[in-house]
Amino acid sequence: MDKRSERAARAERLRLAREKAGYPGPNYAANAERFPLETYKAHESGRNGFDVDVGRVYAKRFGVSLSWLMLGEGDMGGARRVTIIGYIGAGAAISVNAADTEDAGLEDIEVPFSLPGEMIGFRIKGDSMLPRYDDGDVIVAWRHQRLPTDDYIGEEAVVRTDEGNLFLKRVMRGASPGRYNLESWNARTMEDVAIEWIGEVYILVRAPIMKRHEIVRQKRP
Repeated sequence: MDKRSERAARAERLRLAREKAGYPGPNYAANAERFPLETYKAHESGRNGFDVDVGRVYAKRFGVSLSWLMLGEGDMGGARRVTIIGYIGAGAAISVNAADTEDAGLEDIEVPFSLPGEMIGFRIKGDSMLPRYDDGDVIVAWRHQRLPTDDYIGEEAVVRTDEGNLFLKRVMRGASPGRYNLESWNARTMEDVAIEWIGEVYILVRAPIMKRHEIVRQKRP
């Protein structure tokens, strides 16, 4: 395969990786993952090639195998590890060991499935979230906000307010533009809140599933 064909094949795999991660177009991916837009578009279109260091970033962010992305070897694969950055307790409030979700990290866990992109986790702690969530359940969310905040109206999501506090809440429209009401079943509605960041919930992993997976993983030779 000549260099032009190799570059085109790599660009096509990058497009497939971006779609696997749930981004409908290059602009969405570049905005959410903080890639330089024109640089990323040039890589995905095949106008420019990219080296293994850049490929490693793309593979991690989109949750695919680096060897598949760069060389087409093996299957697409995907990450199976998630960093737990906080615990969710009473009032759906989240406690973390750092205010910045980029730097926080309490523990790493392995989940029993591949992930489509870069994720973070939040573990339910205690019984204050019953009956919706049980102690030890894990909420897996996207690390970077993928869509405009208004697109999450009516959805439950991890939110960071402009005061730096994290919550697991249902996002509802507030009384004025750019303001939101944050609802949960076990706490009073927070009204007209400014949202700094949203972590879209990808999946809930129930505590018994995590426990069984951990036992099976430990038994592997």
